[in-house]
Amino acid sequence: MSNTGKALKSFAGFKGAETPTDPTNQAELDALINPITKGSIWSGEAPTWEQVQAKVAELDAVDAQKATDKANAKAKLIAGEALTEAEADTIVI
Repeated sequence: MSNTGKALKSFAGFKGAETPTDPTNQAELDALINPITKGSIWSGEAPTWEQVQAKVAELDAVDAQKATDKANAKAKLIAGEALTEAEADTIVI
């Protein structure tokens, strides 16, 4: 799932939507339809496009940090150095 999809799901009142492609602006966000009810994808107030983009940026930053921690963990393991907890969390055994 894309970070845009994850961002949409993170908002209260999200009821679900089928999206062949991620929305890229407020009009496309407003046009999303719930596949079950054929109505709005929100119960209550919908977030603005700016709020969605802010959440996407937050999720992108988390993903980037995870990638950095994983790369650092690998380098430290090869060098025989101690890992931080975040780096150790990236290792799957």
